[in-house]
Amino acid sequence: MSFGEFQEVKNASWRIEEFHRGVKQCCNIGNFFVRKRFPVLGHISLAMRAFFILEKIRIDKKITWYEFRRELNRIAVGNAIISLCKETGLLLI
Repeated sequence: MSFGEFQEVKNASWRIEEFHRGVKQCCNIGNFFVRKRFPVLGHISLAMRAFFILEKIRIDKKITWYEFRRELNRIAVGNAIISLCKETGLLLI
């Protein structure tokens, strides 16, 4: 194997490792609350679909997984606070 071929293989394997890390950290694909085959496969397929959608958005925005995750969390928490305030009558929007 030439040095150039080695570099290609090394870069490809690193991209695979990055993919696995992203799926595990951003979509919780490693956390299962079920043990039967079909629920596990369903969890994996939905997590993969979500990851690919999020990955496309992340690439379009040119940000890291962690920046994108922080942005999603900020939006979710903000919406939850607004919803709770509306329910309790503290916010009149």
